[in-house]
Amino acid sequence: MIVGCGIVPDLAPEKVWLGIDPARDDLAFQDSSLRFSPSPVAVRGGKAPVDMFRVQIEAHFAPLVQRLHRATALPPHALWRLVGDALGAGLLDAGQKFGAEDEAKRIALDVLKRPGSALSNCQLHFFEVSVPNPGGGLATRTVLARGGCCRLYTAPGGDVCTNCVLRKPGERERLAEDALRRELENRR
Repeated sequence: MIVGCGIVPDLAPEKVWLGIDPARDDLAFQDSSLRFSPSPVAVRGGKAPVDMFRVQIEAHFAPLVQRLHRATALPPHALWRLVGDALGAGLLDAGQKFGAEDEAKRIALDVLKRPGSALSNCQLHFFEVSVPNPGGGLATRTVLARGGCCRLYTAPGGDVCTNCVLRKPGERERLAEDALRRELENRR
């Protein structure tokens, strides 16, 4: 909503509803709906929408982070990094869909690099990869370099994610290039 329309919804947990079709046996995203309170807290041109967005995100996820910390003993800053990674990826995706990738990256970095914020993460960043396009020219993609680790590699058969903070920078770029190459080949 902030990338496409400049609107910051009220993200107080009691004002956000997630609905999942109970007739389904699995939790497929296509069968879910997300609704917000009809009263936004900020709109484009209003009172600092990006700052309000960060405040809303922090307030929304604080209870979850604290509960997960108590349940798992994972440090709160590690859990906040996962929130930030998901937020950065979601904003990048929205920016690509709305044709506003630069604006989405600016919002993400303004939110995720704010000193003193629970979301502040010095390791998260965006990078670009380019590979030859079979149709000619170069294909370029922006990728989020995550600032946290989901620890999937600790699960049986798990591995470190492609854009995980634990990967060496050169390896992360090479894997992102390989993924873009495969996607281009599969389109043919």
